Amino acid sequence: MERSVYEIGNAKTTVIFPERNSCIATKDLRDILNADKITGDIVIIHDENVPGEFINYYSTAFAPKAVISLGDNKKNTDTYLKIISGLSSLNFKKNDMLVAVGGGSTTDIAGFVACTYKRGIDFAIIPSTLLCAVDAGLGGKNGINTAKAKNLIGTFYQPKYVINDFSMLSGLNSELIHEATAELIKMALLGNDLLLNILSNSDTNDESTIFDSLSQIVKSATDQKMKIVCKDIYDMGERKFLNFGHTLGHAIESYSEYKISHGRAVSYGMIGACNLGLKLGITSQEFKQALLNLLQTHGFDTTFNFTYENLIDHMLLDKKRESQDISFIIPEDIHKFTIVNISPDELKDLL
Repeated sequence: MERSVYEIGNAKTTVIFPERNSCIATKDLRDILNADKITGDIVIIHDENVPGEFINYYSTAFAPKAVISLGDNKKNTDTYLKIISGLSSLNFKKNDMLVAVGGGSTTDIAGFVACTYKRGIDFAIIPSTLLCAVDAGLGGKNGINTAKAKNLIGTFYQPKYVINDFSMLSGLNSELIHEATAELIKMALLGNDLLLNILSNSDTNDESTIFDSLSQIVKSATDQKMKIVCKDIYDMGERKFLNFGHTLGHAIESYSEYKISHGRAVSYGMIGACNLGLKLGITSQEFKQALLNLLQTHGFDTTFNFTYENLIDHMLLDKKRESQDISFIIPEDIHKFTIVNISPDELKDLL
């Protein structure tokens, strides 16, 4: 077992990595909680798609006061209020802890509940998807969706623990591995040479390289993102570059009414950002080709068929927007990105 501790403002997040293809032993989990004086009650919230064997395992480890299963379309105000009501009826206290087992949607709503219930309680994340382990579960962003936009309501609130379970992640199907690959490609192009090497030497027809390198991938992506978060908690500086592909990506998700998955939407968003960069004379043709090669290698569609009219209303609701303009992360070359603010009128001619 390895532990990495990150000081994030006044908060501290401990990320735990088990041995390859294994999970954290129940005794080790209890020892960690005891060492940190976590003595209150625990409630587990989990995605209903998490296999029962893992819920049973963590129920034994944590001895929770209750286990709450969440269905599909969980990131909304109705589910949020039901969880709050459930915790209240359990007399859940300020020193108790929420444990979220699931993907990004589960950890997003759990983080928002933890931040707002009694003005903040501890929570832990056990990612059940690779996307959650390398991105969504890290850095403290949480939120719920509205009919108009993704994560329109949300906060920054750091988990006390992120507990990786490589036995769970190594059993993921190819679709869930693929869903994380767009974010991994983004991280690679932002400056992670280890990821760039792994992704350049694997493909969608043979994901054994990714499975064989699972612990390396999770550790490397975690450290890359968390070091950025430690320096820029609230997306005011360097952390903004992690949003490469996300301004258009989130708009595409909303436009599709979430029928297009996050990974696919981000892949389209990165292509769209490159197209903007080429028209503005910022992005090198070599960068776009490198991006397209990686996306095609891993089975992503690389045609961008979205129009200004499709996306503008959704982009205007982007939570990252700070002025009348819309902010885009535009690549110059591998490892080199810039922020460009574009007015809606200008964007109409560029998109």
